Amino acid sequence: MSDPVTSSPAGSAGGPTSEETDREVASGTRQALEQAASKYNKALLIAAVGGLAALVVLAIFGYADAGLLLCVGLGLGVVNSMLVQRSLATSIERGEPDRKGLTLGMLKRLVIVSAVAFAIAIVYPPHGWFVFLGLATFQMLVMTMVFGSLVREVRRG
Repeated sequence: MSDPVTSSPAGSAGGPTSEETDREVASGTRQALEQAASKYNKALLIAAVGGLAALVVLAIFGYADAGLLLCVGLGLGVVNSMLVQRSLATSIERGEPDRKGLTLGMLKRLVIVSAVAFAIAIVYPPHGWFVFLGLATFQMLVMTMVFGSLVREVRRG
């Protein structure tokens, strides 16, 4: 039976130390975040190309205003997601993120973006609702691409 005081440290018998485990977790987290950022950039590109294609197709059928409003909705989604990213980055740089503050900030942005979309929908009938379609399309695109990628990484890791 070995004496706990004189026996070798935990990691020297072949098992990883807590420091090595922390480095592996940090490396895995960094890789997952880099992959999520790559997927986010692809989502932005898909949204831009999809918006342009929708604008062209709708314009061909005589609904250029609907296509433009769809693109405005996509743009509102992009602006909202960039503001969320900036808020998260600022919170992380300060140290421990404040979940309550982040949640309230996201809710405020959601209310503002929704109010802007609602105002546009009222001002531009009958195709104003295309703003909401663009906004929802962008949110679903980001959710499926970015969060789907993160969930796969977490399950794999």
